[in-house]
Formats: sequence, C-alpha cells, structure tokens
Amino acid sequence: MRKKDGGRNPTALLLKPDKGGFVLSAETQFMQVVRQLTAHRSPRDVLTVLCRIAADRIDPGFALSPECYENSRKLKGDYSMKEAEMLETLIRLLPQVLQEKPRDFLGECVMALELGNTAMGQYFTPGSLASLKFELMKHDYACEIKKHGFIIVQEPAVGSGGLIIKIANGLADAGFNTSAELFVSCTDNDPLPLTWLSSNSLFWVLPPR
Repeated sequence: MRKKDGGRNPTALLLKPDKGGFVLSAETQFMQVVRQLTAHRSPRDVLTVLCRIAADRIDPGFALSPECYENSRKLKGDYSMKEAEMLETLIRLLPQVLQEKPRDFLGECVMALELGNTAMGQYFTPGSLASLKFELMKHDYACEIKKHGFIIVQEPAVGSGGLIIKIANGLADAGFNTSAELFVSCTDNDPLPLTWLSSNSLFWVLPPR
C-alpha cells in the first residue's frame, strides 16, 4: 500500500549505507534518527513516546488490539507525517539494536543525549559497571537461588533497569530460569525512566514488580 506522502516507507531507512557504501549498524542509525527527531522536540518526551508505543506492540496480549492502535495515534499527537515516520523507524530499529548487543540501550541513549536529571544526581549505570557488579555478586545470587529456590533483587534507583537486565541475562546464561527464580522490586524518584524500564522489561521478558 502506497502512502499519501508519495509512497515512502519508513523501513527504507533501515540498513542505510553511509557515503562510503558501508551499511550502518542499527545503533548508529537509531542515534542518527533520534537526533533528527529531537532537533525540535524534547528528547525525554520523544524517548517516552517511543517506549510507550514499543511496549504496547511487544505485549502479545495487546499488540493487535484496537486500543493499541488508538494509544499509538494519541501518543503521536501533533507529530507531523515525517516525524511519525521517524518514530516508526526507531520502533523498528530498537529490537535490532538489542539483538546486535543485548544491554540497557535506552539508558545509554539517555546519557548520550545528556538527558540525566543533574538536579537529582541522575546517572544511568554503564554496561561495563553493571557487568562488574554482576561478576562480583553472581556466586551469592546462585547460592541464594539454590538455597531458597528464588532470589529477590531490590533496586531503589532503578532508572531504565541496566543493573536488573545484566543480572537477569547473567543468571539466564548460568542456566537459571529467571521467569520463575528472579523477582525484582524496584522504584525511582523520576517517573520518566519507569516508562523506559517498562519497555526494557518487556524486551527482556521480565515483568516489572
């Protein structure tokens, strides 16, 4: 089906080569489109809208419902056709980015775009630090699961969930069933990252508790 703007398809932006003919990574393309889209819009608002729409479409019980399409329409609000296309491109690129290199990519975006709330001392944990913490604690995690059958992880400043994602991925790689053996209790003083966390939890099949 051709679109009203002349038939352009947002997926045409995917796997776009650079001037040298090399195909850009999904992450590079994602950041390029984000910077274009946020040139005249609040970056925090753009990421929030992106995550809310993406979360709706990931949820298998909601993705194809009329409510999902209506929510998407409302969230896009006053987005122009071009901006809506860029947003759809980001939604398509996000799973590709996570497949290329699983981690808290949303948290990285926040820091790359300098969106941390400096008044609150907000800083999203880098993946390298999350990995180090897991390596230091993985023996204790494993012992707790073997002793009690599960483990409860409490995160009082969860942000977009970088530490939780690393713990879940690490335990899964060690052979544990994180759907049954990992329970997470988390909160944050800033409500916006909780929206990003919701998307992350669905990408990593970790229902937030």
